[in-house]
Amino acid sequence: SAVFDDGTGPKLYIFGGAAPFPTTITTTQIYDPATDSWSAGPNMVVARLWFYGGALDPTSILAPGGDNSPGIPINDDEILAAGGCGTPTPTPTPTGTPGGCQFNVLIVSSDLGVQPVTLHDQIAAEPDVVTVDYFDAQFNTPTLAQLQPYNIVVSFSNSTYGDPVGMGNVLADYADAGGTVVAFDFDWFGPPFGLDGRWITDGYTPFNPGGPINFNNSCLGTYDTTHPLMQGIDPGSLCAFFRHTLTLTAGAVSVAEYQDNEHLCAYNVHNGHTGVGINAYVGDGAGPGQWSGLL
Repeated sequence: SAVFDDGTGPKLYIFGGAAPFPTTITTTQIYDPATDSWSAGPNMVVARLWFYGGALDPTSILAPGGDNSPGIPINDDEILAAGGCGTPTPTPTPTGTPGGCQFNVLIVSSDLGVQPVTLHDQIAAEPDVVTVDYFDAQFNTPTLAQLQPYNIVVSFSNSTYGDPVGMGNVLADYADAGGTVVAFDFDWFGPPFGLDGRWITDGYTPFNPGGPINFNNSCLGTYDTTHPLMQGIDPGSLCAFFRHTLTLTAGAVSVAEYQDNEHLCAYNVHNGHTGVGINAYVGDGAGPGQWSGLL
């Protein structure tokens, strides 16, 4: 473990461990004494046990450690830089820290059993993304323990969730633990395809559910060029066909609009944690020309 100030005050970082012993894990857990709360931190690249590192300097932590036998070192050292892998913030700040940011992403989708390979590959091609995994939520609902190894959970539907209430509840629990949820348009469709539970009902979502469908092509129009969510995009290639006419929830902020003035991307900060909404269907069920680009 190590005590480290990430710019928002000192916190206790606990790295790795075994679950179950002797299987080593990559998990990072962060304790904030100011709020008496725990959150998930960025996973280590190499699983390790018997951690014996600590603060390297005022801005980073060195993470050596051992394998499943006490006293046997792993010859892989990692450095966690301050502020490198936090959730998107409501104020414009640069994204990424040179050499310090690593993202693990889980795509949780209910889409007639079809995995969103195109979305997966676009996310995987982004800088600093080290893992992109799938979870099929058409008949099963992930647990919080299954979500917590990931920095970002992407959730979308094109068919019914196995348990829309349970799915929304576990996403809220994940957000409460420090994770970032990114949701897509059919999550606000309402029954039978929409997301439900606390992420929708308790103030996490940036969009109100139940908006009417708006199935026609439009591309990115006006957007906040300074916001972290809108960095590194090609404005001319960000288009979608399967969209909704959505309204913002209280406190939500839109950072991008389509050319036809429908909301494209918005975020909402709930209890200090950010939820992102994107008004587009991004599954492989979209036909040619019905979805392109990635925020």
